Amino acid sequence: MKLSMSMIQWYLRDYSQIAHIQNDTLSIRGLRFLSGNMPEMLPDFMYLGEASDYISDQQYDQAYIVVHRKNHILFFHADFEDLLNGLLSAFDFFGAWEHKMFHASNSGFSLQKILDLSCEILCNPVTVMDLEGNIAALNSSDVPEDDLYWKYKQAEGREHPAVLSEQWFAADGTPIRELSHSPQLIQNVQQNQAPLIMMYLFQDEEPVAVFYILVANRKLLTMNMQLAGEISKYLTFSEEFFKRNVQLRSAETLMRDFLDHQLESDGEGNSAAEKLQKSVGGEQWRLALLRHAHRKDRIYMKSTLRILKNTVKVPCVLYQDDILLLISELRQAEILNFLARQMPSGSLFLALSMPTTDFFSLPLRYKQTLFTVEQTAEKPGVYKCETFAFPYIKEQVSQILSAAKLQHPALTILEEYDRMNHTTLRESLSVFLRKQCSILETAKEMGVHRNTIKYRIFRIQEITGISFEDDQELRYLCLSDWLL
Repeated sequence: MKLSMSMIQWYLRDYSQIAHIQNDTLSIRGLRFLSGNMPEMLPDFMYLGEASDYISDQQYDQAYIVVHRKNHILFFHADFEDLLNGLLSAFDFFGAWEHKMFHASNSGFSLQKILDLSCEILCNPVTVMDLEGNIAALNSSDVPEDDLYWKYKQAEGREHPAVLSEQWFAADGTPIRELSHSPQLIQNVQQNQAPLIMMYLFQDEEPVAVFYILVANRKLLTMNMQLAGEISKYLTFSEEFFKRNVQLRSAETLMRDFLDHQLESDGEGNSAAEKLQKSVGGEQWRLALLRHAHRKDRIYMKSTLRILKNTVKVPCVLYQDDILLLISELRQAEILNFLARQMPSGSLFLALSMPTTDFFSLPLRYKQTLFTVEQTAEKPGVYKCETFAFPYIKEQVSQILSAAKLQHPALTILEEYDRMNHTTLRESLSVFLRKQCSILETAKEMGVHRNTIKYRIFRIQEITGISFEDDQELRYLCLSDWLL
């Protein structure tokens, strides 16, 4: 395998040395000797020689140097032959380790066995957990005694809730929304503790687990970052990654099938609806789209799904990068209170569809939650679709009527008449329609005698030719007046 200068430094740690290593990579595939008249150093080789051939400072005349690109390690009080054998042994050591990892993964060893092998060179505590927080493999060697989170997961077999729910930050303080294929350095959520190197483990291009290293020995940070990506490849060939268990379809699977139009109104579809109805607990229900205002990574979402399914007992699914759950109208207050307690203040965002009893309408309900999300601009809070539906419809129809000039012509006629004659027939008609064509109620609203309103209505009919006895025309007139 290719080595890095950080790996060489670690392997030869018992030698007296001074290292200058920056932007180090796994790119060294061999060793050559350094001489004063060398034309150019090849980037995939490290070079060993006397420091005086590389550095003019006399204080290094008795030292040896290993150089790779712009990095170097100075060795003092070392025997040249012994140092040379040490460097060659480094290739043998890491090559043998790589062979063991390859054999373990190729033979379908467990995650735990492969993880234990990785610790031969990581020399820091490591963990593999699924996206719901369950510990799949753990090596706790060299864990600091005061790390309460590590003690919790050793005892419980699960990750500490704070790691799953709190916001993650990079070393520079930048919020981290999501992990990736590549190792990322993340601040420990436990204050003043060692940072974590974290990354996803993928299966069929989907993240299914998290591999992370607690950098208790910070001198190994660079080397651990380099090796984390290499080790993750072996982990995904473990026994656990190749298990395939056949299970009965869960409520989660049924929800996804309904959302994807995979179930029709036949025997199978009706049976699926009955099963979901029992799990919802109540006649009417709403589809809810749940988000954390700051975290959208899969670890948080999977952990939340687990809590909703196991603690609150509600059907839920991860769909299109959102958590969707079915909330019974009877249990709505209970579930909302639970979510408010579960999420930090100001982090809960919940968009609710309109209520229904029809599971075949789940695709429509999902569109209603997305509509609600658009109307709220994702500001934290709990929102119902019907709160925004009516104003939205009014605005849309109003725009259509205005743009196409399709409002009832009587309104334009009255506006022109009022402007020319300084009357208030248009306003009187509006109040009359709003008061359901009651002359008495209109007179009270406008503060005039009812005979005045009678006369105005007569004039309105005379000028415009409208009939309040024609139901269709009356509805058209009311709609135009209300919208415009």
